[in-house]
Amino acid sequence: MAREVIAVVNSVIGEGAKFSGELELDGLVRIDGDFVGSIRRADKVLVGKSGRVKSSIKARVIIVAGSVVGDIYASEVLEILSTAFVIGNVRAPLMLVESGAVLHGLCEVIPTPSEENKNNNLETSIYTVDWHSNSSQDKG
Repeated sequence: MAREVIAVVNSVIGEGAKFSGELELDGLVRIDGDFVGSIRRADKVLVGKSGRVKSSIKARVIIVAGSVVGDIYASEVLEILSTAFVIGNVRAPLMLVESGAVLHGLCEVIPTPSEENKNNNLETSIYTVDWHSNSSQDKG
């Protein structure tokens, strides 16, 4: 029997809304409006297609469909969807970047905390990225 996972959205910055400041929360924050500041701790951050963020982001899971200007650190998973525009350095143990996404910055694939504890000699993989995937160019 499949287990159903329900994500509870603790905070929403809705489309058309503007917010500046620092966020720290347990749970999920969804940003569909404009946010300037820093997200210092969250379980999950979702930047929707209409979301525009000028902020550093630190969270367990981060999904970007909109625009982020700032450094991103995901302790588990970072997903950059095809509609995303990211300018900044990104760090995560697992990164998924869809075709069509724009990503400009330093990418660092880091060990998960459990891997670090098992073997302190693990090296990270660092990539410099200035990448824009355009599906129409990929086909030609």
